[in-house]
Amino acid sequence: MPDAEYREQANELAIALSEPHVKGVFEERLPLDLHAALQLGCVTAVIPESRSKSMQDGFDLTDLQV
Repeated sequence: MPDAEYREQANELAIALSEPHVKGVFEERLPLDLHAALQLGCVTAVIPESRSKSMQDGFDLTDLQV
């Protein structure tokens, strides 16, 4: 949805998105790695062996545990 259209319909969208059956809204052009991180959310943790890594260096999926 273009920004201009969103601004025009913001009130209606807010009402629609607050419905109990709506679980979330995601950006259509979201990079896959960010989408994966959002899906993993708080159900994962960094394994002890990888905790010395820098956040700037990032982590591999093998560095995470459920």
